[in-house]
Amino acid sequence: MTFTIRAALVLAANNSVDQSDHRFLAGNIHLFPYRDLDSLGNTMYHDVLLVHESFASSFKKELYPNSAVVLLLDDGNRIADVYPKAEAMGAFTILTAPFLPDRLVDTIRKAYDAMLQKKKQLAEHADSGKVVAVTSFSNGSGKSLLAYNLSRKLTTFFPDQAVSLIDMNRPFGIGKALLGVEGKHSWDSLRAVLTEGSVSPQKVTNITYATGDGFAYIAGPTEYSTNTPLSGKQFRNLADSLQPVYRVSILDLPTMTSVEDISRLQSVDRILITIDVTSTSVLESMYGLRELRTAYPEVYGQSRFVLNRVDESAGRAAELVASRLEVDPYGVIDEDTEAVRSVLEQGRLFDDRTLLVDSQIYGIAERLVKELF
Repeated sequence: MTFTIRAALVLAANNSVDQSDHRFLAGNIHLFPYRDLDSLGNTMYHDVLLVHESFASSFKKELYPNSAVVLLLDDGNRIADVYPKAEAMGAFTILTAPFLPDRLVDTIRKAYDAMLQKKKQLAEHADSGKVVAVTSFSNGSGKSLLAYNLSRKLTTFFPDQAVSLIDMNRPFGIGKALLGVEGKHSWDSLRAVLTEGSVSPQKVTNITYATGDGFAYIAGPTEYSTNTPLSGKQFRNLADSLQPVYRVSILDLPTMTSVEDISRLQSVDRILITIDVTSTSVLESMYGLRELRTAYPEVYGQSRFVLNRVDESAGRAAELVASRLEVDPYGVIDEDTEAVRSVLEQGRLFDDRTLLVDSQIYGIAERLVKELF
């Protein structure tokens, strides 16, 4: 898989390495240079931090729990003296000068792979699973396709139906159409029990469909008469019921249109908000984000933002949209123009396996594993 690794290079002011804005160091490594830790403090999430020895004493690992750390050392003869500092920083390794691009690339990739492997081991032995909500501020943003494809990618880390996709849309979710599920089971059958508390793992598996894509699927009801939303309490109990059964559960939620929709999000471990950059979704998201920041800061703190249908050649650059919305993108999904053209020529509305770029979905899946476990 090819996806972007975000690395931060924190250098001493007198260091010999070029401090210009390198951006893409090589291939899929996106490098962000900083003069000091203060300038690093409130920036986007980084996968790997390369920190110069001069900042070792002021470095606080707890501020960067999801990043692999590499300590940079000017003098290779002093490794024994610096080793205790590296241990205190939780560093993966010590890299000595000269800090040539090829050595940086190799070290970043090794640190990243080691960190991801550790996270996967933690996830496999975690006491309970995690619940991730996928939602949006506007209809047609691609959130359901994201939820579906993200569930498929997460099976790379958690195979054998250890990932679940729960269709909470009313009344006809895209997951049901993509999977061809025509059964009677749905989360609605648990509504009365969820009013009292969480339900047993057996009751959860009784309404679950195994899919050929490697994840489990829980459908929503198809009748309008039974498709009222779960109450806040029922929703919270459903989330609690999923955790003992699945390593990761993806909730495909309706667009946020009410206070109740937002308050339910307090019951999940992470929120992915999909923003379609090709429509009025950007404008609607601008107002929605403003409301979340001011009125619901806890929900905003748990939220991550995925920019969908990005196409720089058409003037839809991710950096421009992110700047306007004042967010750091958690994931960026390009518009697959060839796939769209093919779908239109064949007279189909969408194609679930080609309209989203696999490697970019995989990158989001990896980031979730690293953050949640």
